[in-house]
Amino acid sequence: MGPRRKNKQQKSRPKLSNTSARDVLALPEVLARVGWFLPYFSVQTVTTKWGSLESIRRFQPNTFRACFLVCKLWYRTLLPILWHEYVFDEMQRVPTCVIERYSLLFRHFDSHGGRDGPFNCTLLESLFLRYDDAPKAINMCMLTQRKLVRMNPGIEFLKWEGSEASKTRARLDEADFELLDNIRDLRLYQWSSYQGSLVKALRAMARTLERLELSEIHSFKESDLPKGQPQEHKDDTGVSGGTDKESGGRELVLPRVKILQVPYFPKNTDLIYLAGCCPNLQQFTMDITVARFDMSRLASALKVHCPRLSILVINDSHDEFERGFSIGSLIQGCSLHGLNKIKFVALTPRNSEKDILRSILTHSATLEHLSVDYYCELYGAFDPKEILRVLVECRRLKTLSLSGGAGMSTLATLKFLQGQPWGCQGLEQLAFDFDGEVGGPLRRAPSDTVNISSTTSFMGWYRHPEESSCLDEEADAPSKLWLKELFGMVKGQERLQFVALNLIHYSRSPDPKLSAIW
Repeated sequence: MGPRRKNKQQKSRPKLSNTSARDVLALPEVLARVGWFLPYFSVQTVTTKWGSLESIRRFQPNTFRACFLVCKLWYRTLLPILWHEYVFDEMQRVPTCVIERYSLLFRHFDSHGGRDGPFNCTLLESLFLRYDDAPKAINMCMLTQRKLVRMNPGIEFLKWEGSEASKTRARLDEADFELLDNIRDLRLYQWSSYQGSLVKALRAMARTLERLELSEIHSFKESDLPKGQPQEHKDDTGVSGGTDKESGGRELVLPRVKILQVPYFPKNTDLIYLAGCCPNLQQFTMDITVARFDMSRLASALKVHCPRLSILVINDSHDEFERGFSIGSLIQGCSLHGLNKIKFVALTPRNSEKDILRSILTHSATLEHLSVDYYCELYGAFDPKEILRVLVECRRLKTLSLSGGAGMSTLATLKFLQGQPWGCQGLEQLAFDFDGEVGGPLRRAPSDTVNISSTTSFMGWYRHPEESSCLDEEADAPSKLWLKELFGMVKGQERLQFVALNLIHYSRSPDPKLSAIW
């Protein structure tokens, strides 16, 4: 009798080795990818002195320690992953000698207060030097901070906080930035631009800098920008960014800066004119706390020296009325070819432009994203006629968010907006927050409400639970009349995927994960 023949099913089944998983993890590339998912900290929940709960992360690499004991390959592969990031808050209990030994492996550094080292890291990619102004806070000494910056010429991101106290305010030193030949993102807070040191520092980084944020920079003057011979400057694509003469005759030119953010504060309003040094600027963000500057001049500087400007973000918190101060003039006159995105937040809209939408309509041919938020709805109100004009005239509009009063009831506003066909047929997201009412009249009979959830739709729309549950009680039974008007208003918008009314969000998709992008 011959040997027993194996059936085809048994013959085609692959033979699994007990060591296959171990063989795969013997490849450093695979092991490294697994290592990035290993936990190296613990989370503790503590009660603060005010009675609230706070989560605290502590460096606790027990899993890594166990992996280090497997073999030398695992140790050599996983060690750089464990020490790739240093955060003082999480690692303050680690002995100084241990930090010094492994600091050479740091790639991301967050001081968050105070260890003075010594540190041997020279290959950092990002560096965040914080200043804690709490009474008993311990901060890293300025000498150590400057040494860290100078030891890491390859960093791409630098956020550096000086000190706010006038007697101990840190002075910028251009020598700290001379070797930074790879920096892309620079954010400076609470510094003194002593003797024009800010301009000298920016000149040293002009070839690579792409994003610049300056906040509370003291002692800077527009006269610190020296005149120079006209020279042509090109961005990274080789496109000409204009000349020094075209940029106002300034020797400082930042040809690669595309994003400039200048939070305003009363002691220095000249920082905004750095925008004239950025010929390829695409996004300009400013925080207004005072009205004592020439808005029309700023608009002219942006239009002349920043022809590629397409995004404007304004956070207006000034609370003093000043004649001649016009945010509308900035919006209307800042762009040569029209804005693509506008975001405007007014904390005290009674002092802001009442016809802000009329100014925004200047960019109706190019506008794709618009957000206007009157933070205090009691003082700010939209004209429904202007809202309808935006929907009709801004044909390229994709996202629209308006928060503030509407001068009439929510229901009346929704009916009014249906009075004319909308031109924005590509609209994808729409949000209206008109008044304090959340889901409609507070007292509603059961017959006046509608059941809408992730599993039950109403007129083709769903409502998914949100992270904040403060509105769930009222939003679970919204007014049927309100929703009929809302969903009827957007019935012809085939590309519209998300709509919100008075802080309650709705989605066309029954999948909550897809609505998370809202």
